[in-house]
Amino acid sequence: MQCKFAAHRDILKIHLSEGASKRADDVEAIVDALALKTEGFSGARLRHLCDEAKRVAVRKVAYTRAVAPTLADAMEALEVELSNVEKGEQNNG
Repeated sequence: MQCKFAAHRDILKIHLSEGASKRADDVEAIVDALALKTEGFSGARLRHLCDEAKRVAVRKVAYTRAVAPTLADAMEALEVELSNVEKGEQNNG
C-alpha cells in the first residue's frame, strides 16, 4: 500500500506541476489529498484526474487565462471522476 501511495504521489505531482505556475507547497497539499483518495486508480486515470482539475480551474476564470488548480478544484475533479466510474459500472453491470 505504501509503495502504491508513493507511486500515486509521484504521478500526481508530475501532472499537477505542468502548466500554470503553482507554489510547490500548494502542489504538495493537493497531491497528498488526492493520493489518499485514489487507491486503485491507474496512472492514466490519475493523469485524467489532473487534467480534469485543470479544466475545472480554467472554467472558473471563464477561460480567460491559464490558472493552476486549487485543492477545491482537485476535489471537484475527483467527484466527477468517481461519478463517471459509477456510471460506467452501472452500464456494464
